[in-house]
Amino acid sequence: MRRRAQCIAFKTRAPRGGSGKSRLQQGPTELNRMDNNAEFASQTSYVNEYLHFISVESSLGFVLTAITPRGLRAVFLGDTREELEQDLRREFPWSKPEYNHYGLEGIGAQIVKCVETPRLDFSLPFDIIGTSFQLEVWRTLRSIRAGKTATYSEIAERIGAPGQELSVAQACLTNRLAVAIPCHRAVGDDGDIGVYRWGLERKKALLQAEADV
Repeated sequence: MRRRAQCIAFKTRAPRGGSGKSRLQQGPTELNRMDNNAEFASQTSYVNEYLHFISVESSLGFVLTAITPRGLRAVFLGDTREELEQDLRREFPWSKPEYNHYGLEGIGAQIVKCVETPRLDFSLPFDIIGTSFQLEVWRTLRSIRAGKTATYSEIAERIGAPGQELSVAQACLTNRLAVAIPCHRAVGDDGDIGVYRWGLERKKALLQAEADV
């Protein structure tokens, strides 16, 4: 029996002093998932907390998994451990990421299984940083079922930003949770496969794996 994917429910609120009408144009926010619910929170500092990571080899290359006390902060795909660690430190320079092989061995194996079997869902809570526009795009990507795709313009329409397909594509490129937030399911409007932060060959492989199930 095929495992049914779990969906995340999102609740939103405008940052203090703002209004809900301009939510897509607001600045950086935090997205946390607790008890299967996600909520936007603004102006919160996590400078002094840990960011632990592990890199595990998979059929798509190496998979780096990084976590904070609140959940999954990053899932990167790449060719070498060194490349992925450099990317992580560049993305989160204030967090001083630390490699934690023994403490995260089980989590690393779980994430690799989800990456290699993209119809499985990630059981860890998410701890995501992004602008309100990016968070809207990533939430919509989570609603696209495995085996299905949506064009950048369709996603723009769904989030109430028609004509912003280039911004949607850019939000896909800034996604830090490969497969967990399935930006590989976003494709070009002209039938083109579109863009992918971790390489078009990996995107093709993920889409093919989902189509074959």
